[in-house]
Amino acid sequence: MRGLFPRDPLLVGRLGAFLGAVAWLWLGGQGVVPLAAVALTFLVVTSAGVWWLDRKRGHALALHEVPAQIVLADLGTAGVWMVGSATNPRSIAFVIVLAVGAFAMYRLGRGGLIATMTTYLAARLGMEAIRVALGEPTPVPQLVAEVIVVSLAVLIVSATVDSYRAEQTRAENALRRGNNLERLAAEIASETEPMALFHTIARSALLLANAHHATINVRRGEEFYIAAGAGTGERVVGVHAPAEMGIVGAVLRTRATVAVNDYATDPTAVPAVRDIGVRALICVPIFLHGEFAATITVGRLDRSTPKTAPHSKASRHMPPSRCAMRGRSSRAAVLNRFPASSPGRCPRTSSIASPRRCRRSSTWSG
Repeated sequence: MRGLFPRDPLLVGRLGAFLGAVAWLWLGGQGVVPLAAVALTFLVVTSAGVWWLDRKRGHALALHEVPAQIVLADLGTAGVWMVGSATNPRSIAFVIVLAVGAFAMYRLGRGGLIATMTTYLAARLGMEAIRVALGEPTPVPQLVAEVIVVSLAVLIVSATVDSYRAEQTRAENALRRGNNLERLAAEIASETEPMALFHTIARSALLLANAHHATINVRRGEEFYIAAGAGTGERVVGVHAPAEMGIVGAVLRTRATVAVNDYATDPTAVPAVRDIGVRALICVPIFLHGEFAATITVGRLDRSTPKTAPHSKASRHMPPSRCAMRGRSSRAAVLNRFPASSPGRCPRTSSIASPRRCRRSSTWSG
């Protein structure tokens, strides 16, 4: 039933106007019946048009969606009814013209104002012509007073409607700009989605360092979590750990790049990272507005794992001493890709070390 009879206040108002007019005529109200019948016919036609548009769109028409033709037809209907009430000396049918004219001024703006005044003047002339033909002309003072009242009412309503239309236009423009900005922000966010950016950085770091393991570790309060990874780092994405643990904790304490020769022997190592066999690691801090925000960590796996060794096929035919030497040199090559000139860091191991240890150390120990 709701689809057949949409809840449209304008449609209900038209039905009420039709029933009221019929009741007025049936009760013997004064009026020119042929003209009243024409007005009621116009009302039925416009009501049918509004009902059909409501059914077509699936919802009641908003005021700004009502076609201009229907608005002008409503004005014509009110004008014909006003002329038809000419036989009633106390007729106030001009109020109907004003009511419909307010809607026309809202919908059509200045054109609605002109249409309202034109309709009233034409209807008033027709009404007075009928009264003169019947020998009962309207007294001049009454006619002048009515014209003045209608003019003032139209001006007041027009000013109010114009102000409302201006506010509505500004609101619609603001809403349109807001929607455009929201859509633009969504497009920018889709292009710079943080997780996709983190994955891209991790993959790039893995390739640049010729490493097996790369992760992006984001600090969050007193802990950090692995936001993205590449290589074996993909297996630990989502791991959370206290901020003081592992190589990330060392970076947080020193606020500088830190390298670890053998992560498996680090007492503060994160178990999930250590269990995948990572050995050589280097961790670079990322600062945001001077605050420690995240780290990029790259590393290589235990060289005893054939599947992850880049020269595993050749190593099968090498003595153990040469395989160990190649593993040490490969890990050193990874660390040599990163600068190690921070104060307090050994230039050979790129890790925090005492001067005595730095003097003694000449190669990486795996």
